[in-house]
Amino acid sequence: MIISFLTSHGGSSMRYIIKKIEDGDIDATLGVIIVNNSNSEALKWAKINNYNYKIVNSKTSKCEDLDIKNLLLDAKTDLVILSGYMKKIKDITLNSFGGKILNIHPALLPKFGGSGMYGDNIHKEVIKSKDKESGASVHIVSKEYDAGDIISQQKVKISQDETYQSLRDKIKAIEPKLYFETIKDFIKNKQSTIN
Repeated sequence: MIISFLTSHGGSSMRYIIKKIEDGDIDATLGVIIVNNSNSEALKWAKINNYNYKIVNSKTSKCEDLDIKNLLLDAKTDLVILSGYMKKIKDITLNSFGGKILNIHPALLPKFGGSGMYGDNIHKEVIKSKDKESGASVHIVSKEYDAGDIISQQKVKISQDETYQSLRDKIKAIEPKLYFETIKDFIKNKQSTIN
């Protein structure tokens, strides 16, 4: 199973998962890391570690979606992982990798998903809502933001004095392991249907 990544900023979950691949904790190999932000920490990290990376954004590409699809296909990608990727996945890529693109969202979907629900916006809305818990959701990417099938979730309790910053930190702490475990199970399930 070849896993490729799309990322925009730090790519903390991506780094965690790649380490697990290298440690043999997941039955997969790394395909390509596609970055749209040429100033991102994820890109610096990919360069330092000599990983196969490509920069795809409006400055480097006439049709980003087509270039992304072709890079993923060239890497023989079986599974695409979004790690803080801030652009919508368009039809060309979705049509080639339908059901094989995963994202992690820092809230308990289907609540607090959709257009504009990213980063601290989510945590601020959760705090405003007076909900007693939040968490993270791993889902399959579809045409609509955060609307694909939910594969797994993990909850965190919201304390009475919770701020959006402290909630963000709580969820960031659980995301990499949840994502990794979900990907591991996803691969196992896919392989068992092939065999």
